Amino acid sequence: MYLSSIYWCFSTVTSVGYGDLTPVSEVEQTYAIFVMYSGVILMAYMTSKLTAVMSLLGAKQAQAQMKVNSVKTYCKYRSLPRNLRKSVLE
Repeated sequence: MYLSSIYWCFSTVTSVGYGDLTPVSEVEQTYAIFVMYSGVILMAYMTSKLTAVMSLLGAKQAQAQMKVNSVKTYCKYRSLPRNLRKSVLE
């Protein structure tokens, strides 16, 4: 009884649904719960890694933009001619 309710809970939470083929025995239900749980763990891991990569890319872009802004500020401070500022920034 408890295993069936846990199976129902995992099916509902993981959005796997109830489908046409459902596990009947306790062994099948246990296996289905394990597979659904593994899927959730894998999806969470992949999402966290993708988020970390995107965050790292954003940080690198922000750091590069800060350097460009520093160079622009320095060029203006030193009153460099426009053509020289342009060539420095390219």
